[in-house]
Amino acid sequence: MERVPMVVPGSSILCKNNCGYYGNPSWNNYCSRCYREFQNRSEAQLRNARALSRTSSRAFANFEAKRKKVAGKSSGTIRNILKIQKDHDQVGSNIPEEALQARAEFYKVLKTWRSSPGHDVNKQIEKLLRDLEVNELANIDKFSNAIKDFYSYMAQRIYTNHLYQDASTEQKEGLLNAIERYLSVWIYPWAFAPPNTDDEEVDLELQDRIRSLHWVSHQHLDAPIDPSSPEQSRHLEAAILHLIRQNEVHPTESKLDKIVDCCHEVFRALRLNAKTPDSSSMTVATAAAAAVNVAKQQQIKSQQPLAPQCPSNADDFLPVLIWIVLRANPPLLHSNLQFITRFASDTRLNTGEAAYCFINLCCAVEFIKNLDYASLGLTKEEFEHQMRDGVPVTLCPADIPDALSDTKRRYTAISQK
Repeated sequence: MERVPMVVPGSSILCKNNCGYYGNPSWNNYCSRCYREFQNRSEAQLRNARALSRTSSRAFANFEAKRKKVAGKSSGTIRNILKIQKDHDQVGSNIPEEALQARAEFYKVLKTWRSSPGHDVNKQIEKLLRDLEVNELANIDKFSNAIKDFYSYMAQRIYTNHLYQDASTEQKEGLLNAIERYLSVWIYPWAFAPPNTDDEEVDLELQDRIRSLHWVSHQHLDAPIDPSSPEQSRHLEAAILHLIRQNEVHPTESKLDKIVDCCHEVFRALRLNAKTPDSSSMTVATAAAAAVNVAKQQQIKSQQPLAPQCPSNADDFLPVLIWIVLRANPPLLHSNLQFITRFASDTRLNTGEAAYCFINLCCAVEFIKNLDYASLGLTKEEFEHQMRDGVPVTLCPADIPDALSDTKRRYTAISQK
């Protein structure tokens, strides 16, 4: 039976608004900036529709009272978390160790600056936290927008305000990264898989879905790797481990670093399997650049999507990444991707190596969610039989006992929670 070609990021990797940034399946294939504009327009239309249909009936009044009560409880949670920042000199047992460490590291960064810029950054952050508390942003999307707007505001301020004029570009970027690390750790207790979202339910569904696909092999995905090869297996196992460890770190930057590390290992395995000199030199960075160039050329030639002409390793990357996700079944994968989507800076998600890796991982998850018999070139009967009785393909453990045993220990710990 002829296999249905797998859709890989190429012609569709850029925002469908043709703004030049990466699109994301989670944002309806917009980039984060265009998606927020789309959201704002949709919310404005929704508010107008609600205004027209609003009534003063008793039932509606009771509903509104109940809704505000629930929202108040959620925002109270935010207030309790953000209040921690006000007591700079207190170290209480209610403050997570990660938050204390993030604060200490952030102050180290500020100490490398003159007093005026350091004071200004502190002042702006405290104002943000006060605004978040006053506005009671129980809606996670509004909370996300407030944080992202602050990143943009601080970037503009650091690059234009006279307080920072003597700093180099490297120093300014380092400060912006430090601000993002600090804030993403401080909001983590509430903002990661918040109770007013379905993140936890989706995590469980995705984990069950991946578990049910344990039988899918690299051959099913046309992934050009050999898991039985000790050399390739070492890199594939390392990629799995990086993906699992994404859940162990809190800053958005660190989570993205784990994803990038995972992708680097995938490309190392692909280079070992490569049969041509051109593909053997492919890296994540060159693949990202090639994908963007091809996508831009295709947008110029036609508005219709075309088959991507990226170098071979770039085309092979997504199938292997899908296989890695299936083998890893990382804990809280959806929540981690959502946290990055909501609280990483737009610049970090729209361009560059980390953005390329993140978008590909999102595409891999979407593929897994929608995978059916046609996706794998199977008949419906064959697919149902495999879903019922399939046998998984395992990695070669000969030369990587430490990585394998570490992974097994983590799976055991996760399953016992």
